[in-house]
Amino acid sequence: MSGRHVILVDGRPAGMIQSYETEVDLLIGEEELTGRGLGAQILSQFVEEEMSGDAAFALVEEGNRRSWRAFEKAGFRHVRDVEENGLPHRLMRRDRG
Repeated sequence: MSGRHVILVDGRPAGMIQSYETEVDLLIGEEELTGRGLGAQILSQFVEEEMSGDAAFALVEEGNRRSWRAFEKAGFRHVRDVEENGLPHRLMRRDRG
C-alpha cells in the first residue's frame, strides 16, 4: 500500500511512515521515543503487513547512523552506496516472505 501513515504511540502522534511501491521511509518525530527500538519494530511490521512485492527498499543518509541501524535491525541490508541530492546515502533492501 502506497501512502503516508501517522505513527501513534499511546494514542498520540509520534512520527510518520510512508511508502512508494517498494520504497519505505520512516520518521520518528518525538525525541524521547528515539533510540528505543521503536523504528525497527515499526519498519518490520509495516513491510510485512502493508507492502507488497518480493522486496522493500530504502535510501538512508549515510550520516544518519541511527536511521540505518533501525533499518538493519528491521532486516534490511546495505546493498550499495548511492548519491542523492549531493549527499551520500545507503541503498537498503529487505526481502519479503
